[in-house]
Amino acid sequence: LARRRRYRVRGGIDTCRGAAATSTSATVGPRRRSSLIGGWGFVVLGLAFAVSLLYTLRSFPLLPWKPQDAGWSFAWLLQTIWDYYATALCLCGVIVATEGWGKGLL
Repeated sequence: LARRRRYRVRGGIDTCRGAAATSTSATVGPRRRSSLIGGWGFVVLGLAFAVSLLYTLRSFPLLPWKPQDAGWSFAWLLQTIWDYYATALCLCGVIVATEGWGKGLL
């Protein structure tokens, strides 16, 4: 009889059969804990971005377009920079999660 091998990935999915893998220990391991912390970090990042976007939209509406107003331009410049770095951080998180730290930091 051929012996079946089971492969597990971080999410607890059995890649041979596609079924959820069962855990024998009730404790949360260090990898699982860091994944939870990282996941909640991205949730906090998303909420912070949403709050800052709503504040900017309320204080300086996007329409009508006011490129001559220094306050309006500065607020939207900061929002655009914040948008870029929040998006870049999320994409870096995806790269590190899929490729690992060695290739992800390159």
